[in-house]
Amino acid sequence: MPSINLIWEQRALRQRNQQFAMALLALVGLAVLVMGEEWGRTRLDRARCDAKIAECQQTIKKNEERAKENRELQAEIATLEPTLDLLQGAQRINIRWVQLLSELDAAVPNLRQVTLSQLNFVTAPVVVDAAATTTTTTPGSTTPAKLLIGTVNLSGTASDYPLIAATMRRLVKQRHIGDVRLTQAQLDRAASKAGDEPTVRFVLQVQFRIPENEEEILVAAAETPKRADYSEALQQAGEKTILNRVPSDVTDSQ
Repeated sequence: MPSINLIWEQRALRQRNQQFAMALLALVGLAVLVMGEEWGRTRLDRARCDAKIAECQQTIKKNEERAKENRELQAEIATLEPTLDLLQGAQRINIRWVQLLSELDAAVPNLRQVTLSQLNFVTAPVVVDAAATTTTTTPGSTTPAKLLIGTVNLSGTASDYPLIAATMRRLVKQRHIGDVRLTQAQLDRAASKAGDEPTVRFVLQVQFRIPENEEEILVAAAETPKRADYSEALQQAGEKTILNRVPSDVTDSQ
């Protein structure tokens, strides 16, 4: 009887051991499965990181090339800056003269009876003190020294003295002209004796100055496509002004 109970106990112990082994095996299998999944995920993340690293390295390489090109461009700009400043200065001077010639033309009240035959320009002295109020070129001048370009002497003829006065009043209204003075006015008696129309020879002295709104004028001139070539614009302005007009031109145009 005791031996039979021992056999059943051994069987029960063997079944428990088998169940424990199966549970342990299942647990180990599950652990292996989890570890495999984590390993695969790690491999995938690593591949993504490697791809991003390669992309970043490529971007860094491109940026280094662009930085090198930028440094080269900066060096070229530094080399061209003096030439650019010179060209801008020449452009500024051309625009000033174009404006001056146009204003002289606009100041003539009557093309038939007033003629400007000569223009003499004298450069203003270099201003040592930029804070000076006026220049000593002409006594009594009200043009600040830093805005003065020079003095222009205009010689011409008119039919009478009121026309000279009208010309002076028109000159005062121009932006690039200031301190208009009549230095000489004399009736040409030789022409009067010969029976010709009365002729008054006169000389005007004006100051060629920089207008306070010159930057606006320069911007407007730069935005005008026709004035891209300022040398040509200056030549055309000179050809169309009173300085190069003769009575026959006035007769033909009218």
